[in-house]
Amino acid sequence: MTSKTTHPGINVAISADRLTASLMIRANVERTAVTVRTLTDRVESSGIRVDDTVRGRLEQLVRRAELETGEVEGIIADVRTRNAGIEWATQFDPTVTPKETKKTGDVDHYVRSTFVKVKTGDEVAAIRPSPECLDVLGEPFPDDATTTGFTFDDVTFCVRDDGAVVANMDGVVLIEGTVVFVSRRLEIPKCVDFSTGNIDFDGSVYVGDGVKDRFVVTAAGDIAVDGLIEGATINAGGSLCCARGMAAKDRGTINVAHHVDIGFLNNVRGAVGRNLNVRGEIMNCHLQVARDLVCPTGAIIGGEVSVTGKVELGMLGSPRVIPTTLIAGVGGQPAEDLARVNELLAEMSEEIEQRANHFEMMQESVDDMTAAQRKDHEEFGLDLQETKARFAALKARRENTASAIGKRRTFDVRVKKQIHPGAVLVVDGVAWRFERELAGPVEVFLDDEQQVVYRGPSGVSWPISEVATVATDAA
Repeated sequence: MTSKTTHPGINVAISADRLTASLMIRANVERTAVTVRTLTDRVESSGIRVDDTVRGRLEQLVRRAELETGEVEGIIADVRTRNAGIEWATQFDPTVTPKETKKTGDVDHYVRSTFVKVKTGDEVAAIRPSPECLDVLGEPFPDDATTTGFTFDDVTFCVRDDGAVVANMDGVVLIEGTVVFVSRRLEIPKCVDFSTGNIDFDGSVYVGDGVKDRFVVTAAGDIAVDGLIEGATINAGGSLCCARGMAAKDRGTINVAHHVDIGFLNNVRGAVGRNLNVRGEIMNCHLQVARDLVCPTGAIIGGEVSVTGKVELGMLGSPRVIPTTLIAGVGGQPAEDLARVNELLAEMSEEIEQRANHFEMMQESVDDMTAAQRKDHEEFGLDLQETKARFAALKARRENTASAIGKRRTFDVRVKKQIHPGAVLVVDGVAWRFERELAGPVEVFLDDEQQVVYRGPSGVSWPISEVATVATDAA
């Protein structure tokens, strides 16, 4: 960006080729001063004509500024498509903002998506002759100027003789510079928040920052998040890798088919189809792990964690005697408990169907709702979404348990530092509550006679009844 018109806290930037212009609202700008009229004045003062398209993008920036506390930036004028003579199919136009309701102008900022997904064979656009080429200032380019507009990648798109542009693969439509292409990997440079809406992608997803409260990220492949996951819902058909961790505020869930590698887990519910690797603490979580749990420098504190395979921990429980349960072997679900889970799933399925029908019926009259009614309607939709996430987690738990029941019940729990009093270890439906602190390294396993024993630093094995009692209230 070379040509720039600056106002206090609000900047308009015009690209060197004059094909695009953007507007930035800095974080320190008083939000009550950010109006469509204010932004229109700033844009017009930079020489850009404000037509319906530009005005619509300014309205979108105003709404974002109401919801976001940081810097807000977006493209306000883009003539690349017009200069290239491209007519986008409505549902595949990557420059269109989410559709608003005709009366209220409201947008469901959670459900909407700013990404365009395509399938193989979709006709995304048509190339048409363009009579003239004008820049964002409305001025014609010099005769010797080159305005290539958009170019479609010839690997992921094909252009037919009639000018139709057809996708050669499934994925998301991305634009880098002037090149349009389809990617099987969706990259979100910052957060999943109101600027992106929920993510639902057939490939893999990369998030450069974090995932905000109540947003949903669903991917058929892997999900990688560099920042913090808050009280969100994560559904991965592959693996989940999170550099920081997940602080879910007791309303976040993860449903991951393969492995999870994460910094920490706090108040998270969900299921992991393979191994769970955690570098820090697992605090107040309710999780089902189909294979191994590896947390050698961390701890399980509070909550209930079920692990079918091996367990490696730094610490189990807390000096503050926080109720902590580790269920080891076969996911901790005996056959009789599996029947109870099936009953609960049936009840939840009926409830979800009834609530979904009610939500869809009310959605038809959203234009006629008062502001308070629309807020209640949105909250109802969010609660429904979270109920569906809990249903998916419970279903994954049932499937993991059902596949393991009937196998030989073996387990191996290793704790490097300490097992604290009050921690409960459930083996084959029997809950053992530790009565005193055990210094590590401690290993709890089945001996040759299939009896539960523990082995401390001395290397001598003892019946677990020497250090724990059967806790009937926790079984």
